[in-house]
Amino acid sequence: AGPPHRSSRPFVVGGRMVQPRARSPIRPSAPPVTRARSSSAPPGAPSAHMTLLGRALHVLERGKAHDTDKRAAVACSMYAQGVKALQVLMRLKSLKRYHSMLNERLAEYSLRVAELEASLREGSDSICVSFEDAVSCGDLCVSLADESSSAIEYELLVDGASWMHRAVNLAAAERRRERASVCRAMMQEVLDRAEASKLFGAVQLEPYGVLGERSTLSRGVQRVGGSPTQGTAIVDPAGLHFIQQHGPAAAGGASGAVYAYIGLSAFPETVRDTIRATGDACYHQYATAAGAPVHCIHVVGPDLAVGEYTRQTAAAALAKAYEAVFIAFAATGLRSLRLAPISSGIFAGPFASQAPALAAAAIKIALRRLPRATRSRLQKERTIHMCIFAEGAFSRFVAAGFNPSEAEASLRAAEEQAARQAKKKAILLRWAKLAEQGMDVLENTAASAVQAAWRGKPQVATIPLSPPSKKRLARDGFALKQIVPRERAVWKALRALLQTDSAQLGRGRDVTSSSDYDSLRLARAWQIVHPLGWTRYVAGLATVKAEMERIRKGAGRGGMPGVKALPTKTAAAATKLAKGLAEDANETLLLHGTSPSVLLSLISNGLNERFSGSNAGTAFGDGIYLAEDAGKTDQYVQKDPRFDPSDELHKRLYGASCSHPSAVYYLLVVRVALGLPVRTTTMGRAATSMDDRSLKVFPVTFRELATVPSVSPPANYHSLVAEIGGSLGRFREFITFHGEYVYPEYLVAYQRFKGSSLVR
Repeated sequence: AGPPHRSSRPFVVGGRMVQPRARSPIRPSAPPVTRARSSSAPPGAPSAHMTLLGRALHVLERGKAHDTDKRAAVACSMYAQGVKALQVLMRLKSLKRYHSMLNERLAEYSLRVAELEASLREGSDSICVSFEDAVSCGDLCVSLADESSSAIEYELLVDGASWMHRAVNLAAAERRRERASVCRAMMQEVLDRAEASKLFGAVQLEPYGVLGERSTLSRGVQRVGGSPTQGTAIVDPAGLHFIQQHGPAAAGGASGAVYAYIGLSAFPETVRDTIRATGDACYHQYATAAGAPVHCIHVVGPDLAVGEYTRQTAAAALAKAYEAVFIAFAATGLRSLRLAPISSGIFAGPFASQAPALAAAAIKIALRRLPRATRSRLQKERTIHMCIFAEGAFSRFVAAGFNPSEAEASLRAAEEQAARQAKKKAILLRWAKLAEQGMDVLENTAASAVQAAWRGKPQVATIPLSPPSKKRLARDGFALKQIVPRERAVWKALRALLQTDSAQLGRGRDVTSSSDYDSLRLARAWQIVHPLGWTRYVAGLATVKAEMERIRKGAGRGGMPGVKALPTKTAAAATKLAKGLAEDANETLLLHGTSPSVLLSLISNGLNERFSGSNAGTAFGDGIYLAEDAGKTDQYVQKDPRFDPSDELHKRLYGASCSHPSAVYYLLVVRVALGLPVRTTTMGRAATSMDDRSLKVFPVTFRELATVPSVSPPANYHSLVAEIGGSLGRFREFITFHGEYVYPEYLVAYQRFKGSSLVR
């Protein structure tokens, strides 16, 4: 076949100039390829990034040249690599000024890649890239990997190895053995880096030290992780002088904690014989005082505070120590390794601020140096945990490229939940204090807006509560003050709300039971104290009052239906139960029947229009349904037959001073701002106003009413009154579509009677 063709022209690979006849300076076992940089352009400097940008644009230009020559496959491949390079470079802050240009190039070449991929699916075109282009793309991928996060680094290294493999095949096809040898070594080196990067990505960053404890500024040392198990090895970042001279008793910090956990009084002879110099490591099995086995790997890292270290030499020295740890761990057969940062704290010296990034770089180098069999075993059979004892250091290790574990996510979620609970408790305690101190305190707080809208009216914060109720208010956010019969005016008014036409009881399509009864009698009653719900309601009331003022101005002298007070059957009782009702907002008391299963939620969270239809239908929209007659609400209630000490509702309603009367039903007496209502006698989405048949009640959605005519800016009707006639034959219904317009003020428990007999 004749001698292979040799070219006298040198070529560049891996950032190095290579003479074809010269022996390759790159070996498979050589250290990672490093590209030459000037002293004024350290890693990450803008000039270095500009060089990468130029190389990425060069790859795109080469792809464009192939595209011009109708070589679609190779053009598509190089375009795709160039686009990926631009996406990586877009993340670099030093190139922020070029983002506009990069975005234009990304859009242009991404579109062309899609077009070429579509054409290639329809036809066939082999990828015939040149040797120089393959090397250029491969070298660009490796260079970009140095500037990328761990997740992207692995992908770029795999791409780089793929391009180098093409270069090897092209050199072999041209019988250029030196080039093939150089590229094969480079490819293997990149593959080793890719495997190490993948293994580094599997290292789980834990929010606790090797013993499962965590140091926090606010709470001291806490146990947030379990103690080391029998299948787990822990790392002791020891000091050489402690192992060889002073012994474990003189050690402090992380090592001192490990020795105290083990109960170590002297280092075993095997440890002292094995660890003779910096970078040495030794595994030894100990036992705690309780007899539990403890697997420990002692390692001595470099003291970076002593001697003249550069970042590169410091990373290399640390890598030697980490490599010794991994080799010792692989030989143990254990499944899990709790790794601690080596040469941290006082041993980090001038590199203290760079310690997380330095540890990441050293671990990658150490993993790359491991024999492939060891690396494969660690990846497939073992788990490595980087354990961070100090709470404040955790985020810095995340920023350095370590991947947080699920334990960290669970811990963070628990801490956030605890913070929310603490905030909620603080708010509730504050409201409990306001409840004790009364309106004088309330007027001087952020509730001044409430006072402006509600001046002169009784406040939730002034309701006298017993000490147990105050504790319940602080814990739950609400409290229930029992109404007793000796409070004659209130008791009589609540009893009056239950008066209804006996002939109408137990009738109707929405009735939930078929028992025979002729009266409803008050059994128990409570006043609901809910400061946050009250504040929410008063804010809603202020909105209604302001809009009503605008509506009155828009109505002119003639007025419009509903602007004046809207009479209800509950009006007489309302004046005794809720003094100072806002007539200019059509404020009144109405009733809402419910079941025991949802009552506690309604008291705690308030009435919510989003749950409309869950107990009955939504014939008049997706809103909160209220009534003026207990005969109507009685259709929707469900019986609470007897006391259940495990029931959360019963725990809050009944006790030594308030027994369960048995066979009771519940309804809420609700304060509501009806504002300007629209009236109708028809059901469904096509309902129209009975005062203006051309006005659709629900012009857009079943959750919001129409806007009031002649009002600018627009204001919606505040409530819907379903009048008797047409769709309704016995009772009026009142529907509001905003939860902040209602406030449950009283809870009533009543019983059904037939004559003088209780209906059970």
